[in-house]
Amino acid sequence: FPLPLLASKMQRPPDMQLWRWKILCVFVNIIITALNRLYGTKPAEVCDVPPTLMQLDVHRRCVDRSKDFLDRLEKPSNGDWEYLLPDWVGIPKPAGPQYGDLVAARVDLPPRAA
Repeated sequence: FPLPLLASKMQRPPDMQLWRWKILCVFVNIIITALNRLYGTKPAEVCDVPPTLMQLDVHRRCVDRSKDFLDRLEKPSNGDWEYLLPDWVGIPKPAGPQYGDLVAARVDLPPRAA
């Protein structure tokens, strides 16, 4: 640490369009900035120096996980996500209600909490 920000053409997946990569690169740089912040590094302390091999590995992992997240966001189609909504939303679910009605008297509590 501090981990340098991702350069615009570093670690770009070969199958990704340039406009999509630019958006993903901003997202990854936000992640890197957050990691630096958690470490206690101020934004002014991050220099434009070439990253070490270990830092390149962290960049690659951040890009891979962010690309996986992007791919998962694109996959759901109608009928794939509706079952995640609570019953009270009113959207018909393909598999029917996943949870029964919540009733406070049916919840087990420790004796001291009652």
